[in-house]
Amino acid sequence: MLSPLKAYEIWFRCYGPQGWWPADSTEEICVGAILTQNTSWRNVEEAIAALKKRGWLSLKALCEIREEELCEAIRPCGFYRQKARYLKEFAISIERGFKTLDALFEKPLKEARNWLLNRTGIGEETADSILCYAGRHPILVIDNYTLRIGGRLGWWPGEWDKRQYAAAQRLLMDNLPKDATILGEWHALAVAHAKAHCKKKPSCGSCPLLIKGQTHPPSD
Repeated sequence: MLSPLKAYEIWFRCYGPQGWWPADSTEEICVGAILTQNTSWRNVEEAIAALKKRGWLSLKALCEIREEELCEAIRPCGFYRQKARYLKEFAISIERGFKTLDALFEKPLKEARNWLLNRTGIGEETADSILCYAGRHPILVIDNYTLRIGGRLGWWPGEWDKRQYAAAQRLLMDNLPKDATILGEWHALAVAHAKAHCKKKPSCGSCPLLIKGQTHPPSD
């Protein structure tokens, strides 16, 4: 069976570094992680551009602007009313509890993660994206692409869903270096691979894992 680390090495040679997370600041990464829920990254980019244009891409600004104005700015990303509420609660909670994002990220990983998971609208995938890419904590983000790939490569039985998030994360992290840069790149490369080859209807003929990894194509 192809190991998660071997898959990473093949992906890296095939796709190259992905440059995640594309942002100018840790605040922008956090905002992007919240906005990207249930939408495409292209839509998130439009929303972030609108926030930058208005000078609202900071915790201080997010605390101060009216929710109605924030809704209008992030409208392109969908579910904008919910996400405006999530962003404001996140920013206000950071300001009141830590003053800065750095103070949150200086906390032990488990403590920082539990704090994030207690914020409205922040689930495991969003929390881990914030911790890995903004906080530089060694934690692997699990998404539907990862779950699909892992099922097809035999890392777990069948196509797990988000109910097995913790189990999938533990299995993969037990087989990867405890390094934020590598774990962040692994997740980004898994997304690239899923979009190129491991789609819902897989394109196995030119899959680099099958060619270089000598594994077998999925039965479905």
